[in-house]
Amino acid sequence: MSKQWWPFPDRESSGHPRAWNSGGEIFEFSVVINKPIKWLENPASFGAVFSGSNDRGAVLNQKEIVEQINAVSKYQPITLISVIGGCYFLDLTLEIPTSRIVLFDSNVAEFTKLSTVLNIMSENPLISPFEKLESLFQGDNTFLMPHSPVGRVTWNLNPSFRSWTFGGVEETPFPFILTSELFPEFKLDITSEQRKKLIEILKVNLDLNVHLEFPDIDANGHLVVVFCSNANPEELSLEFLQSKILNSAGIIPIRAEKYAGVELDNRDALDPHLYWELVARSCLIGKSHQVWPPEDSNLIGSKYDSTTDSSSILGGGTSIPLGVHSLLLHIVFGKALSSHEDRHLLFLGLVSSLSSEIKRIVIADWPPEGGLPQSSRFSTTEEFIDYCKSSLSGFRHSETLFAPGEGNLRRNMFLIFERV
Repeated sequence: MSKQWWPFPDRESSGHPRAWNSGGEIFEFSVVINKPIKWLENPASFGAVFSGSNDRGAVLNQKEIVEQINAVSKYQPITLISVIGGCYFLDLTLEIPTSRIVLFDSNVAEFTKLSTVLNIMSENPLISPFEKLESLFQGDNTFLMPHSPVGRVTWNLNPSFRSWTFGGVEETPFPFILTSELFPEFKLDITSEQRKKLIEILKVNLDLNVHLEFPDIDANGHLVVVFCSNANPEELSLEFLQSKILNSAGIIPIRAEKYAGVELDNRDALDPHLYWELVARSCLIGKSHQVWPPEDSNLIGSKYDSTTDSSSILGGGTSIPLGVHSLLLHIVFGKALSSHEDRHLLFLGLVSSLSSEIKRIVIADWPPEGGLPQSSRFSTTEEFIDYCKSSLSGFRHSETLFAPGEGNLRRNMFLIFERV
């Protein structure tokens, strides 16, 4: 089956209804229950909620990660999957362009809190929704508790009630903690114009269905950004996320600064291969074939060899299968340990006898201006393009794309050639 990455279809027809109820002019959620609500079978829990997020200012390398995500956002739509917690996903929603937002939290009180926050903000974006939320809690300490139409339950603090301490500050309200008055650095501090923008984005992109645990998601070709907050990186590992998210163009986990005292540097989110893969797939049409340099022969059949329908080694004697429409060359020049002349002969041997079925050639390599020693075979990108033009009879250069990595927005380049 050829790999094709389509834009996200109409949300209503694709089974992803919005949280925004346009008829009622209100945000609402529907909690997905996957297991019986009995004893320990269900992950649902109830606990105090956070007015602000201690993730603010505590996500290492966030500026670089956001820049890299924005650099590739034009190639594939983005789905954001996030724990609710202190609503740090709202910060990310303002920083990266999303087409879908999916939320989860084991604390059922978070869903009531968030819908309240969004409806306050929607009704009047001129005021801080969290301050009004806190005032609602102060007036009614049953605000998030279970209710019955004919029942009545009240809650009282035991005289020996032990206050909760965070960051050296003592917080005693029940059931609310981390108020913006005591922790102003944790609140969402944005302008009224930003609040208006946020509401308009969420009306279109926020899912009605919310989850008690990390959901199984069909990404439908999207790039998926996952905000993991302070979760255990072993429980929400990249391998775990890959097992839960199907058909993605890539998964970028963003983690808060620490878990159990261990700093999390978000290295996965800066991994150049994630972005390389995304841009490479966006370049392909129809059935595709990847050509690896001899230096990477050990990667045939590895997890890095899933970009295309088939693959081979440059000069390895394996022919390109019939029916291939896109040919992807994987850094065959930049990784060459042989002389440029030897690599040139292998390259000519490949492209001089291509089937007419191949309509596009994508040459992925390091930009000569990137400063990497391996890219010094050519002085400039234009020199590299001219070299390829002279070797690719019957093809024209149509576009040059770039993929970021390790903080460099142009770490990898993709030269696209179309059959004339």
